[in-house]
Amino acid sequence: SVETLWRDTLAKNPECWLAHHNLGFFLLSQNRSPEAETHLRAALRLRPDYYEAENNLGHCLMMQNRLQEAGQHIDRSIALNPDCAASRWSKALLCERQGKKEEAYAIAQAGLDQPAVYLDGLNRFAWLLATAENSDIRDATSAERLARRGCELTHYANPYFLDTLAASYAAQGRYLEARQLATRALVIASGLENDELENEIASRLKLYQSSEPYADRG
Repeated sequence: SVETLWRDTLAKNPECWLAHHNLGFFLLSQNRSPEAETHLRAALRLRPDYYEAENNLGHCLMMQNRLQEAGQHIDRSIALNPDCAASRWSKALLCERQGKKEEAYAIAQAGLDQPAVYLDGLNRFAWLLATAENSDIRDATSAERLARRGCELTHYANPYFLDTLAASYAAQGRYLEARQLATRALVIASGLENDELENEIASRLKLYQSSEPYADRG
């Protein structure tokens, strides 16, 4: 597995900054943010100018609701590489969670205006707007607009964007459309042999079938 690969690398070379970063990034993708933080900080100790580690540490801290600390690392990432799209979208997420809506939307629009849109950042931002428990953050209409743009850019063939667009419809009470899109996302996800994604979409589809929206409590 990916985790085993990087842990084996670190067992042989504990000072390998790349292994620390990649293991941290993997753990982050598994929502294991405290473990991820340890390895991302180790990567930065060994390579202080690594902007990707700064951004990923910022995202890791956001997952733990440590927003002020997260901002320091995201800003550092942008300072190290102003052209890093991932860092800019992380800044948009942070601003939205801090209630700085105008700044968040300005960053998002700038990201959409780029010749090559950073799709992962776009989807994360749209997902936050569609599924946030906090009504001050949730903006289903804007989430729909962003998620639809992602679907258009991926020709309605990416289950992640379809899942997000479905969630945005459900947040507006448009459950028939939500069910249709979630069903499509589920079919595509099953073809990818991604059991985790398939199970997540299936659980949300059940909510939409009961006319309930999805709220991300993570």
